[in-house]
Amino acid sequence: MDAQQAKRLIEGVLFVSDQPVALKRLRDAVGLEQPQVRELIDELNQAYQHAQQAFRIQAPRNPGQLPIALK
Repeated sequence: MDAQQAKRLIEGVLFVSDQPVALKRLRDAVGLEQPQVRELIDELNQAYQHAQQAFRIQAPRNPGQLPIALK
């Protein structure tokens, strides 16, 4: 799986979930380690900011979960 496919899969998992998603679930979905998943999430957030989207992926106070946060 290339980086673009992994990003699409991460977005898909986050957007269809009605609850915060554990980082482990994202790691399992894309088959990558935590640092790589976090790097992809950073890249997604940069793309969202560049496109002036009204949302971003944000880690909550509970480590290991990554919900979507509206700006």
